[in-house]
Amino acid sequence: MAFVFKGKKYLSIEEIKNVLPIHPTTLSRMLKNGDIPGAGKIGKQWYLPENKLEEYLNTRFRIEP
Repeated sequence: MAFVFKGKKYLSIEEIKNVLPIHPTTLSRMLKNGDIPGAGKIGKQWYLPENKLEEYLNTRFRIEP
């Protein structure tokens, strides 16, 4: 479940996997290893600011606006 904190939208693994076709376990490992910078854990759940996912996609896949 995504949430907003101080004007930033944070995505859970469930939301991220809808954008990236990656198994949730692989995605968790990527977040833990810092492959996608900016992620953090709240309890047992990983969250990533939406803008960090966009930055990752733009650098990884060179998406043009």
